[in-house]
Amino acid sequence: MTSADISHLVREQITLITAEDRALALMDYLVEPELHIRTWNYGPEEFQCWVVARADMGQWILIYAEEGFSDSWGIVCETDSDLGMDSQWFTTLDDAFVAAFWTGPLPPGYEVN
Repeated sequence: MTSADISHLVREQITLITAEDRALALMDYLVEPELHIRTWNYGPEEFQCWVVARADMGQWILIYAEEGFSDSWGIVCETDSDLGMDSQWFTTLDDAFVAAFWTGPLPPGYEVN
């Protein structure tokens, strides 16, 4: 994948967010996709990951990876070199954003996938 492919994928994910305030908030954290290589805690493998969002004041970033855990959107510490734990990975960019950065209200019945 290229940076342009990842940017397109991020735009698609944003269109799936039904709460406009949350979609707008996520856009404030977006960065130009940056390719990083991260290690696997369970073996010698390394994986290509794309940083897509970063907190201004903090150590957490949102990344996309096609391989590694079964879900593609992750929250990892920027200063670490690994993919983290499976509980840090989500089905959608929105769910990763909610778990990492969102401080606003969630709709009734909202569940992270």
